Amino acid sequence: MNERYEVRTTASINIKSAVERYEDFLYELNRMIDTKKLIHKHLALDMEISPSAVSYYLNGDRPITTDRLCALCIAVRLDPHDQRVLFRKLHWRMPDSDGKGDERERIIRHYLDFCRKDCSLTVKRCNKELRRKGYKPLTAKRGKSE
Repeated sequence: MNERYEVRTTASINIKSAVERYEDFLYELNRMIDTKKLIHKHLALDMEISPSAVSYYLNGDRPITTDRLCALCIAVRLDPHDQRVLFRKLHWRMPDSDGKGDERERIIRHYLDFCRKDCSLTVKRCNKELRRKGYKPLTAKRGKSE
């Protein structure tokens, strides 16, 4: 009985709560953004959302969605490895990570994979392409629902 109890105790110690995972995610995200010396106002323009929305996401005052995380990764031009780190911290799957995603996921994944090297791959352009093909954009235009 003691061995069984010890195994369960050890396993529970290694599992982080959702709150701790989100705090780790926010720390890592803010560290990556600070490293690139980005201003929230410029990030907001690149993401097509308000500066206050950017602050809410980065401070943890508003939970981030998968689409907003993708938009952040594209706007910040994060390396694909850093993107994976952020998605893993939240235990989320990256769009089209298994190669079996729908067309929307493939479009988003293309922008995620190549935004670091190709400056023309922006959130605005991704949103435009998604809308043109009849899909929901990553972000709504500024001033609309966020």
